[in-house]
Amino acid sequence: MDKYKLSLIGAALAAVVLIAGGWFVGVQPQLASASAADAQRTTIEATNASNRGVLRKLEAEFRELGRSKAELAALRKSVPATADTAGFTRQVDAAATGAGVTLTSLTFGTVQAYAPAGEPAASNGAASAVPSSSASSSSTPAPAATPSAASTPAAPQPYRNDQITSSTFDLIPVSIAVDAASWVQALDFTKRMQHSDRLFLVDTLSQTAGEGKGPSQAWSLSGYVYVVHAASGASSSSTASETASSGASSETSATAPTAPTNG
Repeated sequence: MDKYKLSLIGAALAAVVLIAGGWFVGVQPQLASASAADAQRTTIEATNASNRGVLRKLEAEFRELGRSKAELAALRKSVPATADTAGFTRQVDAAATGAGVTLTSLTFGTVQAYAPAGEPAASNGAASAVPSSSASSSSTPAPAATPSAASTPAAPQPYRNDQITSSTFDLIPVSIAVDAASWVQALDFTKRMQHSDRLFLVDTLSQTAGEGKGPSQAWSLSGYVYVVHAASGASSSSTASETASSGASSETSATAPTAPTNG
């Protein structure tokens, strides 16, 4: 009987050892591998979801690629990489023809490096608030400052961009003279120039009575066109004075009247 009990106890211990060994040798590594695979699957799914989001974004941007290229082409026409005075001359001719005015002269100045706008100057009110040495030494006390009824609004600050500097941006002064039958035609010509493909900033607009036949008026526009990385060596050829008109001769250009600026 004792041998039988000992055999049962030995068999039970052996079964426990076999079960424990099977757990640690077979089951537990498989469970750990399954857990690691599940964690890896979760990471891969998250990566795939992120990649699908990036792919959808790229697909949307690709669909807009044609429009972006068109916008880039328009911007390159607005501010080209070369002076392209011939192209701008054609633009002036087209605007003059559309407005019904006669182009008498077109002059390009020397290419200039763009100068970013400086810091705003100190206000006069702040400067006047500091008493002078003569006033402090005077025996008569200064009257108290009377506050103004309404403060002067601050001027808007000019636009600044770190990528627009004197090394990346140039400007070319341009003077245009036309003969118009009325100020309506002259303003139409100015509007056409401001809304043409090439960016043209009108700086001055002046007018005098025309010297030809009829009630013609001589108008003068001056302003700037802009260039990105304009070649410095091209200024000698592209900035020379040019006279261009679809119907005007060189003699008409040479005798264009000088229009004083209206006050």
